[in-house]
Amino acid sequence: MDQERDGVGLSMLLQILKEAVGQILHLQNGNAFLSWMRVEATRHYPEVFGGLPERVRRALATELGRQIWNATPLPRRDFRPMPLPRTKASDPCPCRSGRVYERCCASAPAVPGLTPELMWAVVVGELPLDRAAALAEQGAIPRPYLGIIARRLVEAGQPFRARRFLERLFEDPEVLSRSDMDTMDALLGAYEKLNLNAEIRSFVQRFARGFLRAEEDTE
Repeated sequence: MDQERDGVGLSMLLQILKEAVGQILHLQNGNAFLSWMRVEATRHYPEVFGGLPERVRRALATELGRQIWNATPLPRRDFRPMPLPRTKASDPCPCRSGRVYERCCASAPAVPGLTPELMWAVVVGELPLDRAAALAEQGAIPRPYLGIIARRLVEAGQPFRARRFLERLFEDPEVLSRSDMDTMDALLGAYEKLNLNAEIRSFVQRFARGFLRAEEDTE
């Protein structure tokens, strides 16, 4: 039962993150986003915020929004986070309760795992596909997240475009690591969609040899 509840909680958190990132990409303004969290997110997700006293609901939504914003790469910052200024204990609380921060949201719980790495994965899934693909082709998306964009392109019927920017990553098998496995899998998916069976065999053979050599070098 606990595992089932944890699974529901994780699924709900991912839904909130996806919608929140969509709003961040649209608004690109921290205060406007926190207002959305206090008003819209609390209404959209009664499973999380419903049944709480108004002050607690606003505090929880504001603090969760602050943590999401602080970890999210922003397009207008060349995809770097722009954390909100740290609130001092005696400052008015950002949830607009009228209390000082020390006596309001300072005690709100932190959400573990809201790292820039996680938020990058959400951002590349929420960016408009054409823009995400263009950024990938320009080299503006970190390597670990290119597989997400490639899969979106394949699902949208554009496997050739996915193949085009992914193949450049794998020209030199010597620079690969196991962290590239997901992106390699995305490229194989594009090959499969294009019925490039010979390319699949060649790719697998070439990089299997590369990984074997890399493991021998580390022994």
